[in-house]
Amino acid sequence: MGRHARVLFSRGYSVTGVDRDIAAIIRARELAGGPRYIHTDVRDYQPDACAYDLTIIMSQSFG
Repeated sequence: MGRHARVLFSRGYSVTGVDRDIAAIIRARELAGGPRYIHTDVRDYQPDACAYDLTIIMSQSFG
């Protein structure tokens, strides 16, 4: 629950975690402050233009 986000955050990166599972978001927030967590389906997420330099999608498939 947010383990990759926490590692990147601890190394100085600004991190936003997105998950459609509210339980995963709640648990990630309980485990660590720091990364921003958003409850939504990543396919529906609409970030601001140029909001991110890099996007990493882990353990997912689309189709």
